[in-house]
Amino acid sequence: MRQCNTVEELVHLAHDHLDTISPRGMAAFWSLLVKHLHKQDGKSRSQLNGQLNAILLNTIERIGLFSCRNLATTALGLAKVMKEVESCGLTVPAGSVYQFLHDLTVGINMEKKRYILDTVAKSSLLILSEFDARCLSNLIYSFGLAGYTPKFEGGLTILDVLANESISKLQYFNSQDLSNMLWSFATMESSNSVLFKAAGDHIVALDNLSSFKPQELANIAWAYATADQSHPQLFNIIAKHIVALYDLWNFLPQALSNIVWSYASAGESHPQLFNIISKHIVALDDLWNFLPQALSNIVWAYATAGETHPLLFRKLADVAIARRREFDPQSIANLLWAYATVGQLELHLFTSFAPAAKLFLSKCNCQNIANIAWAYAVVNVNDSSLFDSDFINSCQTKKDDFGQANLSQLHQWQLWQDELKSGINLPPALREKCRQAFVTRVPRPSRFQNDVISELLSIGLNPKEEVLTPNGYRIDALVEVNGKRVCIEVDGPHHFVSRQPTGNTILKRRQVNDPDKNRLISVPYWEWNMLGTDHGKKQEYLCCKLGLFAKQRKRRSQDLLEGDTYKLTNKKVAWLTGSVKSVWSPAA
Repeated sequence: MRQCNTVEELVHLAHDHLDTISPRGMAAFWSLLVKHLHKQDGKSRSQLNGQLNAILLNTIERIGLFSCRNLATTALGLAKVMKEVESCGLTVPAGSVYQFLHDLTVGINMEKKRYILDTVAKSSLLILSEFDARCLSNLIYSFGLAGYTPKFEGGLTILDVLANESISKLQYFNSQDLSNMLWSFATMESSNSVLFKAAGDHIVALDNLSSFKPQELANIAWAYATADQSHPQLFNIIAKHIVALYDLWNFLPQALSNIVWSYASAGESHPQLFNIISKHIVALDDLWNFLPQALSNIVWAYATAGETHPLLFRKLADVAIARRREFDPQSIANLLWAYATVGQLELHLFTSFAPAAKLFLSKCNCQNIANIAWAYAVVNVNDSSLFDSDFINSCQTKKDDFGQANLSQLHQWQLWQDELKSGINLPPALREKCRQAFVTRVPRPSRFQNDVISELLSIGLNPKEEVLTPNGYRIDALVEVNGKRVCIEVDGPHHFVSRQPTGNTILKRRQVNDPDKNRLISVPYWEWNMLGTDHGKKQEYLCCKLGLFAKQRKRRSQDLLEGDTYKLTNKKVAWLTGSVKSVWSPAA
């Protein structure tokens, strides 16, 4: 059969020897068929229909007599055929071999697919103990490719049974077997925690991962993230292996995308991994091999992981702009959200994507709509053609489906529209619903915030904590200085990405800071940490920030951060506030 060059030759040969063909030959037929399908011109081959039907019937009737290897090979070949003909969708020409194979192996509402794979599953149970690691992996992979999991009486699935068998033979699985098996379980949403734990432990216990190909590493990480299976040691060892490689030229774009997406989705922090992948992508001359979804997933992953790499974001922005017509609604929303989240205000990117976002607005789900609106508010790129009555209608249509986080994003978008005086408003009921979602978030003061409040009290101020502003924001502390109110934001690490303000920080500062009413100052965590445990230095730092030193505040604030030490003396000199009778002087 391996000498056949076309579908016709292969089918004719198998059909002519149907009475004598061995199980091994039948398995080889289904394994080779999909390879020849790739060469098809889509034209009708009506003479093959009857022959293919006869071959499939013969396979199903005899499959109960196949050995484990022939059964697994046949199942995998059939699954590949099913996947191939389904992937063509509506582009399959009427009367073509593709259409006939679809009718034969998939059928209406997948009734043929279910029958075939149910038969495979039942037959495998009879000889399950005879399956070795490769056959087990191939059998599991066939169900993953086909996208169907047979069920037995009592609710048990074939994957439940195969998981138990695989655990007992994990030591015999090679890298491809492990990758295919885990990928299949994740794809079929069969989160068998015992299997994932055992497989992860097995991989971690290996001497090294040199036998794992880049795609296998990507698939394993993707499987754990997709199945929501935690295994920090596994993620750590994969990351260390990739970081230690001389280069990443063997990693395909999709693999790179899947890796960073997996680490971000699983909440596994590994800055070195993100750094080396960023440098690799930036060094590439051509990024046209990266699909739009991969571009979107990469920046989404970096934003979610709190990893900002300006050169990477700028380079991907240029490619995304050039290919903006290829993006789907989800990819557009994720892309724009990511840039806004890390504070990468690529104005040209947002201007360029506005028409595409407008085009897909009716196809966007609630999260897409809210993410797009929030992202444009952060970057402050106003496009009246995007945010018009159609946008308002889309929000109103989905008003009952928005989650609390999305409603909060829409509230911030509405505040932005108020800033712009655009006249674009959410319907009153929806607008109030968004505001309520925004203001009802429970504040959780940090230890850092409590420390700043304590020092403010020590210098004689009377800070009000968690003050709710008219537009719904909560201010960490509000004090009065020289008869004017000053808002103090205690900005911890989650307010920044590499010490650059996040999108939320940028938006809050802009929407709270009002020169006519409130001045807003920020106390960044790294500046506060530099002051150590010296209360005097912390208090003078705050005085400088608040303008309590009329002449020296700029110089003194910098001196403090550079190590100059100041302390309180007992000299009774009135401060500008008139409320405290002491003054700062240099330490002896």
